[in-house]
Amino acid sequence: MGKSDLTRKKIKTFNYYKVLDDYYLEDGIGFIPVKVKSIDDIISPYSTKNSEILNYEFMRYIDINANFIPWGYPLTLEIHGPKFTDKEKRLIAKVLKNHYSLLLVNKKEELKDLRKRGLYLIIMGVVSFIIYLLLMYFKVNFAPIELMAFLFWLALWEGFDAEVLSPDDIKDEIKDLEYLSNMNIIYEDEESDDII
Repeated sequence: MGKSDLTRKKIKTFNYYKVLDDYYLEDGIGFIPVKVKSIDDIISPYSTKNSEILNYEFMRYIDINANFIPWGYPLTLEIHGPKFTDKEKRLIAKVLKNHYSLLLVNKKEELKDLRKRGLYLIIMGVVSFIIYLLLMYFKVNFAPIELMAFLFWLALWEGFDAEVLSPDDIKDEIKDLEYLSNMNIIYEDEESDDII
């Protein structure tokens, strides 16, 4: 049996929904289980007081695992690790909320800027088209006519892309960030010897 036959067999027997149910979904809730040894696995040890940020690896772990959970399931971050104090739990919740809220604000600003740029380009394309028609009407030499034709085509194309096509990707990212910013956090305290 060749390597490609083995791969085909694995693909045929792989059941995405079974894996999803076994690892991520339970009673209609999407769980992201994560094991930590200390608060430094969650909050970057380089953070200063009142300016805490998430540990990069922790953040990436959440983002990657959240992608496997179908949209619409309420998300719960299940932190397995040492017993955290109430103050640490409040800090973790605040930093997680702030992280995704900041990303959300940035994406909303990006969408707003994209829309402004798209409107500007469409207006520029329409103006270029009008100039093109005037140059054609007055039979101006070839070079300015071609330049205006290129400008109106490019501006309309880019404006259409910015107004219609690109915002969908950013809207999906905004939806995902809203989803992540509203995730619930639960703690499963484990003895320090059980944590690997």
